[in-house]
Amino acid sequence: MKYVQRRAGRYEFRFPLPDDLAGKAVPFGAPASLQPLINTATKCFKRELVRSLKTNEAAVAERKVLAEIAATHALVDAARAFVKEGPAASITPTQIEALAIAHESRILRGDEAFREKGLGFDATFNRRPQRESGMSDTDLQLYDYLITFLDRERRGELARMRPGEDVSELVNQAVSRAGLVLHPDDPAWRQLELAFLRAQRRAFDGIKARLNGEDVPSPPPPPATSEAATTKGLTINAALEHWKGGGGRGAKKPREDSIFEASRAVQRFVEMHGDMPIADISKAQGRAFRDALAALPKSLPHKLIQLPLPELLKRDLSKYPARSAQTVNKTLALLGGILTRAERWPAP
Repeated sequence: MKYVQRRAGRYEFRFPLPDDLAGKAVPFGAPASLQPLINTATKCFKRELVRSLKTNEAAVAERKVLAEIAATHALVDAARAFVKEGPAASITPTQIEALAIAHESRILRGDEAFREKGLGFDATFNRRPQRESGMSDTDLQLYDYLITFLDRERRGELARMRPGEDVSELVNQAVSRAGLVLHPDDPAWRQLELAFLRAQRRAFDGIKARLNGEDVPSPPPPPATSEAATTKGLTINAALEHWKGGGGRGAKKPREDSIFEASRAVQRFVEMHGDMPIADISKAQGRAFRDALAALPKSLPHKLIQLPLPELLKRDLSKYPARSAQTVNKTLALLGGILTRAERWPAP
């Protein structure tokens, strides 16, 4: 039968991965559910899957392999969808909007402080006495030229939907201040760049109105959505990404095996409670997840391990070996470390 081979008197399931996946590099952000297809050492898709069917009888092997074939085809479909669509963003649209609003506010407040001080030039481009504040006519002309130039640059970038390197650097600084860790391939990075580009355009409109003598107040960052406050709405998946990247100045990056275990634990938590903000996780939800882990066997057939946790717990799992309390505690400790690291944001 196809996908069945016999070795050392035992039958195995052998499934060559299709050419569009086999040996190809795995894009950033692969979900934990695709781990059976991934070589963690090379970070590439495996070329084939080989698993024991735990029998030396051909008829039994042919029955068992049907479930393996169906489950692996489903995995291949999921892998293709992931490669095509990419990973989900690790921060929410609300967080992206909050960072962009804070950026716009910072530009306008900086403009106000800058015009109050002035450049310090007179009509002959000589330095004025330091006691004189505000903008001279020469200062105003120079500053207006600069803002017009920058605004034209931003308009072009927005028309092309291609933010420049300086916008990317501003995003990098804002992300760092907020205590977030984003991989350059994370879809949220481009969303942030475009949001910052739009925020700069809005800010330049305000500055140009001020240069025409209009009174445009500098809005403070929204208190509930400032950069520091974005961490309050941080989801558990975003907290995992922060932890995986080292999570702060001086922090060590976790080992690959710890990252795999933590990713699997977070995936199970999300299956049970959703990708909720860490500030909203209650003790009751923590206890429910602990009890669910304790009820989950330490090893399951491939066809079962792909099921979401709530669906899995509806099955009769009594015939499978029980998970030890030590393993449950280790998983909870990993989750605790992720949440503790996230709670310290944006502190260095």
